Amino acid sequence: AQLLVRIADELGQPDAARDMAHEAAHLARYVNERLWDEASGMLVDGLPDGARSPVKTVGAFWALLADLLPPERRSRLIAQLDNPATFGRPHGVPSLAADQPHYHPRGGYWLGGVWPPTTYMALRGLTRAGEDALAHRIARRHHDAVVATFAATGTIWENY
Repeated sequence: AQLLVRIADELGQPDAARDMAHEAAHLARYVNERLWDEASGMLVDGLPDGARSPVKTVGAFWALLADLLPPERRSRLIAQLDNPATFGRPHGVPSLAADQPHYHPRGGYWLGGVWPPTTYMALRGLTRAGEDALAHRIARRHHDAVVATFAATGTIWENY
C-alpha cells in the first residue's frame, strides 16, 4: 500500500494517494492490534475465527520491510533473526521457526526450508530497519550454505 501511495503521487493522482495512505494506516493498525503476539515477540497469522495462529513463520518479517512496527516491537522481532532457537539458524532464515513442533532441521520445504526469496525479503527488511550488520551476517551464512550445497550437489536448489 505504501508503494501504491508513491505511485499515485508520481502519477499526479492525489485522491488515489490519499485513499491508499488510509489503507496503509489501516493495515498497520490491524497488524499491530491483531497479529502481534506479545509472549513470543512475533507477528503471527490471523485465523478465520479471529484468533492468532501459534505458529511462527518467516512471514512475520514482511513487517520489517513494510516498516509497520513501533521501535520496541521491531527490536523484539529483529532479535528472532539472531536467535538460534527460532530464526537465527546456521544457514539463514528458515520458513518455520526452529522451536515449532513441525520444524524439520533438514529443510522439509515449508517446515524449515530456507528459501532465497524470503531470505531476501528479511534482509531488505533489516536494511530498512537500519540493521545492516545483522543483514550482512545472515546474507553471508546463506551465501556460504548455497555455495557449499552447490559444491556438494552440482546444482542450485529451490530451497535449502
